[in-house]
Amino acid sequence: MNHPSSSGSGDGEKSKDSVEVDATTRASNLLVYGSGKGNQQQGSFPKEDISAIILRCSSGSDYFRQQVVKDEKSNERIEEMKMKFEKEGGSSRLGSAAKTGIDLLVDKYRRSRPRESNKVVIDMDSFYYSCALARHKEEGTQPSHQGVHLNQMPVVVGGGMILTSNYEARKYGVRSAMAGFIADKLVAELSKGKVKLLHLKSDHKYYAEKSAQVRSILEEYDPNLKQYSLDEFYIDLTAHLAKSGDGSGDVQEVVSKMRARVLEECFLSCSAGIAPSSVLAKICSDLNKPDGQYHLPPGDDSIMDFMRQLDCRKVPGVGRVSQKFLAAFGIENCAELYARRYDIFKIFKEKTAGFLLRASVGGWGGEDEDSAASFGAGEDQGQKGISIERTFNPVWKREDVSSQLERVCERLGQNMARKGLRGRRITAKVKLASYVVFSRSKTGRVHMNEKEEIFKVADELVERVRKEVEARDDLEFKIRLLGVRVDEFEVKGGGGGGSIEKFFKKVEEEGGGGVGRGEEVRGGEEDDDEEEEDDEVEDDEEVMLSLSQSQQDSEHVDDWKFAKALQVRYDEEQKQFERMKEREREREQEDTSKSRKELGGGKGKLTDEELARRLQKEEELWDRGRKRKDKTAKGGEVKKQKTIFDMMNGKGKGK
Repeated sequence: MNHPSSSGSGDGEKSKDSVEVDATTRASNLLVYGSGKGNQQQGSFPKEDISAIILRCSSGSDYFRQQVVKDEKSNERIEEMKMKFEKEGGSSRLGSAAKTGIDLLVDKYRRSRPRESNKVVIDMDSFYYSCALARHKEEGTQPSHQGVHLNQMPVVVGGGMILTSNYEARKYGVRSAMAGFIADKLVAELSKGKVKLLHLKSDHKYYAEKSAQVRSILEEYDPNLKQYSLDEFYIDLTAHLAKSGDGSGDVQEVVSKMRARVLEECFLSCSAGIAPSSVLAKICSDLNKPDGQYHLPPGDDSIMDFMRQLDCRKVPGVGRVSQKFLAAFGIENCAELYARRYDIFKIFKEKTAGFLLRASVGGWGGEDEDSAASFGAGEDQGQKGISIERTFNPVWKREDVSSQLERVCERLGQNMARKGLRGRRITAKVKLASYVVFSRSKTGRVHMNEKEEIFKVADELVERVRKEVEARDDLEFKIRLLGVRVDEFEVKGGGGGGSIEKFFKKVEEEGGGGVGRGEEVRGGEEDDDEEEEDDEVEDDEEVMLSLSQSQQDSEHVDDWKFAKALQVRYDEEQKQFERMKEREREREQEDTSKSRKELGGGKGKLTDEELARRLQKEEELWDRGRKRKDKTAKGGEVKKQKTIFDMMNGKGKGK
């Protein structure tokens, strides 16, 4: 959107209006609806027109003001990272041994990919809306409004907060997690008043029934499938293909039949992604929506070609804020991510850099990685926590807050019981109507998963937030979102798998630049960009690395640690070399000054000819010394390169 520029004062300073316009323009880029991950529908209205309406409707709201504040913080962090990157000389300061270590790490990620393409992600198409259509078919009625079929008009599920929109509504820029009044404005203004957005009521009980019906069909293909929301399923067809005698070449046919059964028996369409790993399959499931499928063959060439064309925003775990940080360094897609792999090592912390390096080559693979735990919702050994959040119209009365909190705790307790999880630490998240977020935690002596136990602790934490807010003049205790998280699970059997998290935690405690999701706020206000409502609303605002690192990463810790150690060693050697040169320059100046005095009769004066001879002699001495140092440094570099190959191949680790 083009904003009119305000004229500045005579001394060149920006006017107040100009500053506000600049802030508004930047913050508009962080609006939930402005930069979704989904593909733009054919026949959609221009993004510029959609963004202009959203910006106009949002400006001046509490949410928008909070976005401006967060945008300023993001800009400050980006500037700090850039200054640090430039001050340290970027990746040019990395020694060849450290670069070799990074290349070997990336190479391991590439080799870790499974050799078959049997992982499938089934993603239901506009699930809540499709359920409304399915109900009409089950009841034998026409899914129409005033004689017009629902598919031919813009329709959403939800009122104040949009749960989902049909594909016709998405042409107008209407998305999940959007405020209902903004969705109405988009349709009305872009259609010039000719079309009105239709709102359908939600029915979560019916959605759960239809989800279970879909699952029962898919379990025939994989009894151990993973499901982390009502509308998304993670399937491994390896056993099914082996049992049925089908070859891997028939995987597309199997998935096609699977989807056809879901449509025929459940009256619901779905899309699918087929790939060597579930993360890649997740990405692929979004490419041929609706009612389509995309197959990514195994093999390094096909995967590398696929990833090169992929925008970073399409990678699970890279949210809009993450995208902004990458774009600030000129990185828009995975091809640029791979080309700048050495810079990534210097820009971000190890945990974030490792994730981005893996993403640049699509190097996901392994049991733990292939579960959805890799992008924020896992179970099994890799899961570190489980949480539920709920958005609603602002409430402030004690009984209303408790009622919403009970609903969250009840659902969380049910999920924990189903997964056999019991945790000690409870975290309550409170988002005010002003979009300021608080997070408070408490660790108990016993593990729990009962609704009553969780609610008792969570309620205490929410009340603590209430007292803090009421003690302030700048905030009002009106809540629009409540979330509860449980972690520090009860360990059954052997441990294992914690080494990488302990290592990365230690690295983060030691400091370093970058941005990481692991910076959880306990006991203060928390920057938060999430807009969630039950299952279908995307967690579209994740800061870098919402993903938990997979168990498989533990085998790369030594490699990564060694690469970091090489860089530290290289930096120290560079500092020593600089200090040595500085001392020699000081001695040279002292000698020159002394020579001037001696040759000048103690008065410090030299003729031009005498000074030229003296300087030439000093320069020759310096050149001979530098050549000797370069020769020594070159020998040491060769030795370090040999050492890293030994270390990467398991020779000499732990020494």
